[in-house]
Amino acid sequence: MQKALPRIRKFHGHIGPYVLLGYRIGELSRNVIKNIRSIKIYVHDKPPQSCIIDGIQLSTGCTIGNGKIKIINSRAKTKVLVFGNNSKIEITLSNFIKQSLKKSLKLSIPIIKKANINNLLGIKN
Repeated sequence: MQKALPRIRKFHGHIGPYVLLGYRIGELSRNVIKNIRSIKIYVHDKPPQSCIIDGIQLSTGCTIGNGKIKIINSRAKTKVLVFGNNSKIEITLSNFIKQSLKKSLKLSIPIIKKANINNLLGIKN
């Protein structure tokens, strides 16, 4: 994660918790599904939550421009569906990270950078 921070900052303009979460979601997606065909992101379409989109684009190579990402405006629950050739996963934010983000966006940044991925995200097939 530390090596990716300059790329994230250059692409997104700053380092914030949601772009970092997006980047970590993309890393997890690539580890589980080797050939990602498309991604659906259910997220509130306003910052800071929408910053997840930039992190996912940067870490997966799937972008809005190449048509591999579809955004669905959702205030209810942030989730990401990742589709491979014959597989699909759903990634959600853990209760732990949701509570951290509610308390403080700024203080969540070091947690997201260093925490075990299993403490940040939930994954199911």
